[in-house]
Amino acid sequence: MSDCRCKGKGSNELFCRCENTPISFSGNGVGIPVPTPFVSLTTATIMISEKDWVAKVDSMADILVDVVEDIPNPINLFYIVERISESTTKTLCIYNVTDDRANQQYTLTPNNTVCDEPGTGCHKYRLTVISSSPLPQGVTLAFNCRCINVTTFQKK
Repeated sequence: MSDCRCKGKGSNELFCRCENTPISFSGNGVGIPVPTPFVSLTTATIMISEKDWVAKVDSMADILVDVVEDIPNPINLFYIVERISESTTKTLCIYNVTDDRANQQYTLTPNNTVCDEPGTGCHKYRLTVISSSPLPQGVTLAFNCRCINVTTFQKK
């Protein structure tokens, strides 16, 4: 991986990636292929030069859901946090985010903190929110904010 930042011994570091530009998706129930990646956010490359380092990965997404239909429209998303090391990807967290409220606007804020022991080398961390089924007719998702932050520190 190019542009790999080196970790010095005894030096904790914080790597942040946040986006606040809204991204919206409107469902027609059929036209969006699945799985659809709504959000994908990747950190800069981090080089761990010594063993026994830990990466604490904090992530979140703020999703405004607008349902204009009077019948429940199920939202079925997957929230995924991964480590990318050279050509391999390891899933650190995956969970299902669901809701089926009708005729209202509400906010979902999935988030996760996970600690990873990536080993020496170059690594990136990625947050992805995908849909496993077509977005229902009458539903709009607005991803207003999404962040992935990595703090590296040496194990004691």
